[in-house]
Amino acid sequence: MLNFWHTTRCTFNFILADKLRGPEADGLRMVRLQDLRKEKPDWIVSRTITLKGALRGEFTDECLALSYRWASPEDPDPDGWQLDELRKHLREKPAVKYVFVDFMCAPQEVRSPKDKIEFATILPNMFLLYLGCSVLVVMFDDTYMQRFWPQLEAWQSCMQGSALGLRATPKDQLRCTVVCVQKAPAMFQDDLFDRWLSRNVAEASERLGKDYIQVFKKSDKELQLQKLDHLDYLVRRAYSDEAEATPRAPEQQPAGAQGGSGSSGGLLSKVERIKEALGITAKLPKDVIAEANEQLGLEPKGGLLAQAEAVLEAL
Repeated sequence: MLNFWHTTRCTFNFILADKLRGPEADGLRMVRLQDLRKEKPDWIVSRTITLKGALRGEFTDECLALSYRWASPEDPDPDGWQLDELRKHLREKPAVKYVFVDFMCAPQEVRSPKDKIEFATILPNMFLLYLGCSVLVVMFDDTYMQRFWPQLEAWQSCMQGSALGLRATPKDQLRCTVVCVQKAPAMFQDDLFDRWLSRNVAEASERLGKDYIQVFKKSDKELQLQKLDHLDYLVRRAYSDEAEATPRAPEQQPAGAQGGSGSSGGLLSKVERIKEALGITAKLPKDVIAEANEQLGLEPKGGLLAQAEAVLEAL
């Protein structure tokens, strides 16, 4: 079942950005991945995207994902407007090397048995792309705001990871660029960010579940909504694992000595001191530090170790 296949790494097909920038792509229309492999096999490369790498921003400069509204399941961009905007954007972003366009990078109908396996691996893990890559949103009318997959992608592109899970990305750090073409007024740029920037997982799930948010295949919507809480958990776990892996500095004081609030000791020893000082009963380091920040009115800055040191400094 797809709802159990939320993983922390996936290998995706990408189109080489230079191929799309060049004259060879003049007049190109979107074609299925299966056809692109036959006609232009040298255009496609494979890249593995990991959750930890996505959260660190390792793929933001070189990888770009397109978010757009399909006109139909058979031909998502019959007039070529959306692909033309993508090519224009790539010429303005020379650092981008790899491009993901779902219709051209994931096997489409009719699928062979091998295609079905590949598609079933890619589909539930596309969140890695929209959390970790730069994202170009192309809107040619207001229906983008009413389609499930584009709206899910837009929300994910507005999010970044933290020790407490997914949270809004500051506007000056957004990975998402919105382009309005044809019948789409420029105000949709602000509307999109107003809709999604302040939405946590529960709020995003509620809005995406509304009946007016349409999808070609209803089961896709049901499965993806079920997995949003799990995605938030995966993000929290990624930060927790990284904090646990942080090398611990050796204790500077002899056993039994009175410890101050300096930087001696690793994360876990600092967390224990915080729990004792503030009477916190939570067990996980991230939960202890979150409660300590709240008690002391501190704004979380940096990783868990840096936050723990700031808490101890404030005590």
